[in-house]
Amino acid sequence: MTRLLRSRWAPVLGILALWIIVWSVTKGTNTLALPGRDHTPLHTDLGHFRDDMLAGRSTNPLMQFTGWLSGIFRDTVTFLQHMVSTPNFPRPVPEIGWLGVTALSTWVA
Repeated sequence: MTRLLRSRWAPVLGILALWIIVWSVTKGTNTLALPGRDHTPLHTDLGHFRDDMLAGRSTNPLMQFTGWLSGIFRDTVTFLQHMVSTPNFPRPVPEIGWLGVTALSTWVA
């Protein structure tokens, strides 16, 4: 029983600890909504970090690897979209269609 209580309360206590740590660092400053296009120093730092990452994406090996992975996922999703929803000319219906999608979903389930 105590193991069950510990496993249930561990995430709650972790979130509470994180909340207290963030509060102790920020002390309530720069945490409220800003009017218009105002930025806090954290906003500015994160913006510069994003800009630096985007500027170095052609030379950064991690960015190249994640770009290659995203290309594979994008090509796979595009292929599946064409199989399910794009007509295969000269036929006016898709390759698989709704019946095929239903059959594949049933088989996977």
